[in-house]
Amino acid sequence: MLPTTTAFAAYGDLDLAGIWSAFETEIGKLGNLEAQAGIRKAKDDFEKKTGLEWDKTLSSFGGEFGLVITLDDSRKITLPTGGDEPLQFPEPGILIIVKVRDNTIFDRIDALMSANPQVIKPKRTG
Repeated sequence: MLPTTTAFAAYGDLDLAGIWSAFETEIGKLGNLEAQAGIRKAKDDFEKKTGLEWDKTLSSFGGEFGLVITLDDSRKITLPTGGDEPLQFPEPGILIIVKVRDNTIFDRIDALMSANPQVIKPKRTG
């Protein structure tokens, strides 16, 4: 069910909250105060930059993720090489699939996208 231009596709389980919890636990066991402060700063920076609460965002993930990369040979992009001739590559497309438990992530992305006048949102019916 993937397009013929698919170059890569993967889908699987990933428990981000569990991974993060294990990471924090192991850093705590090290007793490295600088590393612990770095973790707190990373959470604070995330919240400041995204407007989302770290723990609420982690818990909103549903544990399944996917990635599809397409390369369209009928459309080319040009990349400068620093030399005489630029390289031409098939136009890439990226699809990220994330299972979620609630609208936390969707609502934030929707708000960001709605601020862009080039984004066209379909009208919902029903």
